[in-house]
Amino acid sequence: ANGHGNARSVATIQGLITNGGEVNGVKLLKPETIDLIFQEQSNGPDLVLLMPLRFGIGYGLPNEEFPFLPQNGKVCFWGGWGGSLIVNDVDQNLTISYMMNKMMQTVVGDTRGLGILEAAYKSIEWAILRRRWDSNPRWVSPHTLSKRADSAALALLLLADTTILNEYLA
Repeated sequence: ANGHGNARSVATIQGLITNGGEVNGVKLLKPETIDLIFQEQSNGPDLVLLMPLRFGIGYGLPNEEFPFLPQNGKVCFWGGWGGSLIVNDVDQNLTISYMMNKMMQTVVGDTRGLGILEAAYKSIEWAILRRRWDSNPRWVSPHTLSKRADSAALALLLLADTTILNEYLA
């Protein structure tokens, strides 16, 4: 408890889970250890947070209280006092980290982090739609996504594309 870091440092270390136990070329966790995270240990009312929670080893697992998370697959998360949020989605090879500059009185994340989380998942939807559109332009319209997170998702997708482009140019 009470770890300190910025979003990049937390995403780097948490990326161990989504990157098969490896970070910066160093293998630190076995796949079997990562699999333990997703084995349900408890499911029900948490007596400290006063809400229904599902736990694996060391992380929360999605349940109906967290509809913004994929409910199936290998997804784990946790939040911190003030609004911080970390989500590891092994199936999407995605780690999302939000660490705030201004604390709020929340325990398991807040709307600021949730907005980034929603935009990240919308970016994945955009990428899938774009891939399908490239293969069959008449298949789907980009307007099928909700308007709420589209601009943020598009910005994240463009950022991801720019990063990939920069890696090829380097």
